[in-house]
Amino acid sequence: MAKITMNKLASLCAVAAASVAFAGLAHAAVDTLPSGAPKEELIGKRFKKLTEADMTPEQKTMAHNVLTGPRGSLNGPFSAYLRSPELGDALQHTGEMVRFKSSFPVGLRELAVCQVARQWNSAYEWAAHSEQAVAGGISKEIVDAIGHNKRPAHMKPEEAAIYNFTKDLLEKHAVSDAHFKDVQSRWGDKGVMDLTGAIGYFVVVAMALNVDVYPAPTGANKLPVLAGK
Repeated sequence: MAKITMNKLASLCAVAAASVAFAGLAHAAVDTLPSGAPKEELIGKRFKKLTEADMTPEQKTMAHNVLTGPRGSLNGPFSAYLRSPELGDALQHTGEMVRFKSSFPVGLRELAVCQVARQWNSAYEWAAHSEQAVAGGISKEIVDAIGHNKRPAHMKPEEAAIYNFTKDLLEKHAVSDAHFKDVQSRWGDKGVMDLTGAIGYFVVVAMALNVDVYPAPTGANKLPVLAGK
């Protein structure tokens, strides 16, 4: 039998302890939602509206994690996510990473999200992220062009890099060598995967919203209706 040195044994114990701690954190249930947390009525048209009293411990855990995180709200896809709370919690943690810990400036990330919302005809996603794109420095003309499914004119080189990569992946399910290299040369391998992850995550968001027939808020930016869509 191979000998295990004290250093190796200590390393194995540290890894095991970290794994146990992580597992305990991931599965720890909560009994109540945070005091003073917003209790929005979830307004999707297909899933039953949930109140705190309706929620299972697993649903409360997921809701608690969302409400105590950077979003602080259960609006949007979280109504659908709550129906499978373990999956929903994993998804919301992924969303937190791609939204709040991305290597991209807000505007460029939101440019890609607008393309996803347009491709998937997601009214709520468009309402939320078209506003964030403009707030992040993307011109209203560019956002409006995407809403009408047209290639924007007068994009900056970095905006065109994001637009081309995202358009390829959404429409062709692949990315050309030229568009891959354009993103890689600007933001490195991490940027390529951060952008790919953001596109993929917001496709999941759009699908969840569409399955739940989740409407855009009253008075929000409306996603233009396209012929044949």
